[in-house]
Amino acid sequence: KSVQSRKNQSRKINRSSSKADARLLTQLTRDWQVLCHEIGERRAGTDGECRAADYIVEQLRVAG
Repeated sequence: KSVQSRKNQSRKINRSSSKADARLLTQLTRDWQVLCHEIGERRAGTDGECRAADYIVEQLRVAG
């Protein structure tokens, strides 16, 4: 491949990675918000622990 072709391919990969990174950061921020602020304390055996576990299981299910 030509040098220009490789540069163009690299730019496409970088843009794609940047979009994926932005989506990941958005989801991580949302997960943090739910676990820390909406669910709150998650000591063993508490309702908070059960709610957090349910949330995590659902997020993993959605992710595939």
